[in-house]
Amino acid sequence: MRFIIFTKSNWSEAPRMRHQLALLLAEKENKVLFFEKQNYFWERKKRSYDSGFLNIELRKTRQLIHHKLRVFLLLGSLNAYYEKYQIKKINYSTDDIIINFNYDYYFLRDIFPENHIITIINDDHISSALLGYEKPIKKVLQKTCISSDDVLTVSYPLHDSLSLFCKPKIFFPWSDKKYIKPSYNKTRNIFLYWGYINNRIDWEFIKKIIVLCNKEIIDIQFLFVGPLQISKKIYSEISKSRYTKFLPESKLDDLPLDQIICGFIPYKNYPDITQITLPNKSLQLLCRGLPLVITGMPYFIRRNFVIKFTDYQLNNLVQYLKDNFYVLQKEIATFVDLHNKNNAYNNFINLLKNY
Repeated sequence: MRFIIFTKSNWSEAPRMRHQLALLLAEKENKVLFFEKQNYFWERKKRSYDSGFLNIELRKTRQLIHHKLRVFLLLGSLNAYYEKYQIKKINYSTDDIIINFNYDYYFLRDIFPENHIITIINDDHISSALLGYEKPIKKVLQKTCISSDDVLTVSYPLHDSLSLFCKPKIFFPWSDKKYIKPSYNKTRNIFLYWGYINNRIDWEFIKKIIVLCNKEIIDIQFLFVGPLQISKKIYSEISKSRYTKFLPESKLDDLPLDQIICGFIPYKNYPDITQITLPNKSLQLLCRGLPLVITGMPYFIRRNFVIKFTDYQLNNLVQYLKDNFYVLQKEIATFVDLHNKNNAYNNFINLLKNY
């Protein structure tokens, strides 16, 4: 089969579900045409690229204006016409499966009237609208979902909101690797944050934790690994502590996994963050045997290996992790095995059987 995937992400970005799904489909010997983040109309860049992976071809189109700035429906209509004109130039057959990660691509049905279109919504676009311009985003999101044959989403709150105008299905991320039993080390003490280091992180909370560490002299370290996207002021305040360390983007297996006691996701209670049920990075951490310590995210999955930081005093939390790190491994292994890439692939392909 051939899959045509539409996204607003570059292939070179840190992997998200769209990259993961493209790689999974290609691994199963399907052909993938992956549309990356759009260039602007004045940019003169190549439109076709080599992904470096077998069975995956990269393509770019241009846009008139950034999707968050289309605050009037007319702007959205003009941009849709412009992008539609470019997409129509590709060679395709009615057997191609269309996978759409773009909430505003309601015009795909005009281009592919006989194809199976699967739209995947994995962000709360309405709550992140600029200047409160929610109405245009809500309207195009609704049109996009209604024109799709299947709508998938990655969280329970998004499922509930989309259910007002379509019949979405839950489609969680998966682990690319099998569960790896962690080595025995009772001196584990690193809380690992692995991902974009940005203002989703509750830095005020981190500052309070650092103060507690200094006061109670607790033997832990907070390791932040990923692309740095915070102000120099915040970085300076946090990095000067002996309890914190920052590293550039790295593969998990290149980190000191034998010293890490948990995956740490200390997010704020931003509207789009509260929608999260199971972020993509979770499975990558869990398959290495790391329980998850989180803040915010009230709709996060509830399992024994998911620990809310605010449910414990800091020293009690550290002790709980030390006492239960290996006890939790059986439940973690079972969860990872259930959410493996073969099950994800089969669940996805089953959507096509009734088409």
